[in-house]
Amino acid sequence: MIVLILPALAVLAGAGPASATTTWQPAVNEDFPDPSVLDANGVYYAYSTEVGFDDVPYVTSTNGTQWSSTMGDALPALPSWASFGDTWGPTVARSADGQYVMFYAALDTSSGAECIGEAQSASPAGPFVDQNSAPVLCDPAEGGDIDPYIFADATTGQSYLIWKVNGNSIGQPTSLWAATLSPALTLTGMPSQLLTDDQFWQADNIEGPAMVAEDGVYYLFYSANNFQGAAYAIGDATCASPLGPCADSPNSPMMVSEGGMAGPGGPALFFGPRGLEMAFSAWAGTTGYPDGGYRAMYLASVSFEDGTPHLVPVPQDESESSYWVFGGEGAVHAFNAPSFGSAPSSPGSGVVAAAATPDGGGYWTTTADGNVVAYGDAPYIGGAGGARLNAPIVGMAATPDGNGYWLVAADGGIFTFGDAPYEGSLGGVALNRPIVGMAANPAGNGYWLVAADGGIFTFGAPFFGSTGSMHLNRPIVGMAATPDGNGYWLVAADGGIFTYGDAAFDGSSGDVRLNAPIVGMAATPDGNGYWLVAADGGIFTYGDAGFGGSAAGDPGGDPTVAVAASPG
Repeated sequence: MIVLILPALAVLAGAGPASATTTWQPAVNEDFPDPSVLDANGVYYAYSTEVGFDDVPYVTSTNGTQWSSTMGDALPALPSWASFGDTWGPTVARSADGQYVMFYAALDTSSGAECIGEAQSASPAGPFVDQNSAPVLCDPAEGGDIDPYIFADATTGQSYLIWKVNGNSIGQPTSLWAATLSPALTLTGMPSQLLTDDQFWQADNIEGPAMVAEDGVYYLFYSANNFQGAAYAIGDATCASPLGPCADSPNSPMMVSEGGMAGPGGPALFFGPRGLEMAFSAWAGTTGYPDGGYRAMYLASVSFEDGTPHLVPVPQDESESSYWVFGGEGAVHAFNAPSFGSAPSSPGSGVVAAAATPDGGGYWTTTADGNVVAYGDAPYIGGAGGARLNAPIVGMAATPDGNGYWLVAADGGIFTFGDAPYEGSLGGVALNRPIVGMAANPAGNGYWLVAADGGIFTFGAPFFGSTGSMHLNRPIVGMAATPDGNGYWLVAADGGIFTYGDAAFDGSSGDVRLNAPIVGMAATPDGNGYWLVAADGGIFTYGDAGFGGSAAGDPGGDPTVAVAASPG
């Protein structure tokens, strides 16, 4: 469900303590609520509740860790019985006849209740089509039916549909139910009640069921409480069979708000590269408050000890989640990358740009007046601090061997240090918009300059295109080059991405509500993803760029100005 965020609820005292040492990192760092995951011949598809104009957004992964940005809408057209705007909780499985079947909740126009529909597709990517003239599950007198989940019992080969009777929508109790499915995954059996909302911490609401069998025991996972706040949590119960009866675990809730996320819910189980895993959504941000305004998808490895389920975060690939975030007042935040220190900038001339050494053993920062500070194994080779500048410094780039660097000013003036060759500049040229950044050509000694209108100026580097003649919603604020030097990305202040040459489009934050404008970007070492960083330190990841953390909420209040990838 997607509604305006209300103030977060306090975490119930009886809900069990959150681990002080556990930190959760989003696997899909965008709005992706109520996820479910399907393994389709080694390619994982994750589907979510409606976001924007997509009824069922989906993402894909080949390794179960790095996920694509949103690929599109798996259910692009709703059936005649459904109204747009309330499409929730999809679940997908492959039937015995090879079709992919999706159950989902949508608003039934005739009754005004949320009800469950069924759609089919020949491909896990869709398009799924619901050819039914009415929902397959709909009981308006009980409040409707939502949150379907397909459970395939590997021990018997029988599949089941589990769902929520949405009583709280009409001020009545809520409950979870199950029924058998045919080999074609159509409903066949009589519904059987599994669980009701009889626990204090549930606050009269249970929903989002998922089930797995382990050592002959059926475990039912579910969400409870108010999804808008930090008291939303995941509980578990054990069941005599997939049709119940079920009894709440004394350890429920078994997952509550903790480091990096708040209000976990919408669990879904699947077998991934690491064994049994749980996908779930939570507010991305600090514990106890839905900071950031979106519910990202998280992944947990599931294990059972003494009959009790345990969840631990699925780690991101650190080689693709290592970066530094630089603050305008000199702070440097290291995420899965070594910290080499930081230093306060001189008054009136803050840090404006940074660059990393090719071996990941150091970095440089530069201020607007050209003062360069070197850290780690980054050699100090000089700066423009003593020079009279016609315009402030706005960017820097390192040479491919790390033995030199360039600084660029807003008027396109170039300053070279170490083995960085002078290939030309725009000093004295009338520009339509000021220069905002630069990138070095990894395949040679040249460089690109980019202006606020997206105009590209090449010096010893190939030209692949620009946005100079386009109408932009927001100005360009930065660029990054592909590792082979055969392309580059441009990023605008709203997170819009523009690709040229062999730079692949892996997604953008152009349609995401941002708390602060984007100020820079960096590419992953393999060029298959990139990070965007906002002025408040928030990090947005695309392609194989892993989320290692962000500087959002930094109590120092130091505005972020740049991000640099660690090659190590």
